[in-house]
Amino acid sequence: MLTRLLARWRSARTAPDAEPSGTPTPRPRPYPADIRTPDRAVRGPASRPPGGNPTADGPALAAYARVGLTLVAEQLTRLETLEAGTDDDATLQGLFDLDHRATRQRRLLETQLVLLGEAVPRRWREPLPLNDVVRAAVGEARDFGRPRPGPVQPATLDGAAAAEVIHLLAELIDDGLDAAPDQPVDLRGEWVGTGYAVEVEDHRAEVTARELDARNAYLKTGGATVRPDDGPGILVVSRIARRHGVTVQWRRAPAGGVTAVVVLPTDLVGAPGGDSGEDTGAQPHLLGVRISGRDDPTGH
Repeated sequence: MLTRLLARWRSARTAPDAEPSGTPTPRPRPYPADIRTPDRAVRGPASRPPGGNPTADGPALAAYARVGLTLVAEQLTRLETLEAGTDDDATLQGLFDLDHRATRQRRLLETQLVLLGEAVPRRWREPLPLNDVVRAAVGEARDFGRPRPGPVQPATLDGAAAAEVIHLLAELIDDGLDAAPDQPVDLRGEWVGTGYAVEVEDHRAEVTARELDARNAYLKTGGATVRPDDGPGILVVSRIARRHGVTVQWRRAPAGGVTAVVVLPTDLVGAPGGDSGEDTGAQPHLLGVRISGRDDPTGH
């Protein structure tokens, strides 16, 4: 039972890697150059006196976030090796929990980069099936057992934008999970006239038109207006959406609750080639684990 559950978890957070199968994976550099080089050292917030300039601290915070991403990637690689080497249910359950925590930690570090105006450094050379993108977002959610992926029409997403779109969807899933504890969040995807729409539908209590209008206005301004009750997740959604020309809009769901409609523009999506984008049950490479070339989480 637990072995099957672990297989489901791996599938939920997987997508094809950029590197062909069998390609050696070089070890990432442990620290960015600007931290290791004394004459180019960036001083962190601890070394700055009270009232220091947050903008000036940005390069240090970004550098340390990249260091953290390298360490998390190494941890995920090690966990995958351990998971493959045991059939003991108790051990698998413990590794399963650590794996999910590490995946969430990676997302928190990527959130820090986005809030600093940096791009998420994970990249894929080839387009990814949208079905894998949706499953990966579910795998990054706080409670990955509650989201329910539904029909996803075959399509692909530009690999260069995939990590940030996954991050955006995961933030919306968590927003729905937080708004309706113990309730599921439904996901589906389909082609629309302006691109490809992914819908994230929750089952929260009724919201007012004024609240929906305020949220949608916040997204359009890129976080220029202040909405402290939403936390950083919605600000991250706004930043990523603006960077990639993605439209996000909240609207009332027909059966109650709220649907976040994410429209990916036509320059990011395409028709599938040999891969239909449907879930075949295969186990592709783990997201963000293989670090080579443009997939290096340090951005080097």
